[in-house]
Amino acid sequence: MNLSANGFLQAALTMQAADTIPSGTTVKLTDNFTASAAENGDAFVGVVLTCSGALCAVQMRGAVTLPYSGTAPSVGPAVLVSDGDGGVKSAESGTSVCVLAVDTVRGTLTCIL
Repeated sequence: MNLSANGFLQAALTMQAADTIPSGTTVKLTDNFTASAAENGDAFVGVVLTCSGALCAVQMRGAVTLPYSGTAPSVGPAVLVSDGDGGVKSAESGTSVCVLAVDTVRGTLTCIL
């Protein structure tokens, strides 16, 4: 049986985009209502759903599936940061999430922001 958390508690906010940011990229705040792609080791505030011109929709809450690098995190409470390559990695400090599932074959995790 395949289970999915797609759409669970999803909340998005429209923000200014400092640059063109690809969908699925973790972002950090760089100014008032302005998002930039999170760099390696950055805590992130959300994930880009879409970006068009100078605006992007950033998912700030809810379930999201992201690629991870390094050691696979365990399910349950976790702290993640951007890995600088469009994914996330475990860290001592950063963004607190609840990891619902880890797919080691695909190198992805599903978490609640």
